[in-house]
Amino acid sequence: FIDSRKDEEMPGLDKQLQAASYYLGDSYMQLNQSDKAIAPLENAVNWSQTDADSMYKLGVAYAATKNYPKAVNMFHAATTFVPDYLEAYDAMAAAYDAMNEPDLANYARGMMAFSKKDYQGALDLLLKSVQAKPDFAPTFAGLGRTYEALNDLPNAKISYETALKIDPNNFTASMGIQRVEAGLKK
Repeated sequence: FIDSRKDEEMPGLDKQLQAASYYLGDSYMQLNQSDKAIAPLENAVNWSQTDADSMYKLGVAYAATKNYPKAVNMFHAATTFVPDYLEAYDAMAAAYDAMNEPDLANYARGMMAFSKKDYQGALDLLLKSVQAKPDFAPTFAGLGRTYEALNDLPNAKISYETALKIDPNNFTASMGIQRVEAGLKK
């Protein structure tokens, strides 16, 4: 099915093709054949560039083949579309651990705590991460979300602004700063 339709002019519009590619990759993962899962999952991500589940599953496949940098990129992409994606943050933490990046693993674990609504735990881990990695925009965006959840809008604004100084394209920070600025005007 996939081979007969993958060369369509616009495969990104074919939802059946996207689903078939995702489920083929998922089937390979269930058979512990992660290396075979990568190509169909890459197609699923390329054909539907906002499908967080495909991104997460591709990240898991990359991690299983020990390609941790690509795995982390996929987990970050998935959490852009599903900001509270607990499983993606958990897998991200494991990948950072495998890369011997404990400070970035603290970011991922902080976002796990945030996803579980443990805002104080999230704040503690994210502050540890930002002290060690002050140039990592996702941590500042995570701090912004955490301060926002704690209704500390001035610190949320500072955190979002810092994230945007580091990465002007950080989607989480750009959306967050709009919410916070609107909240501060009330």
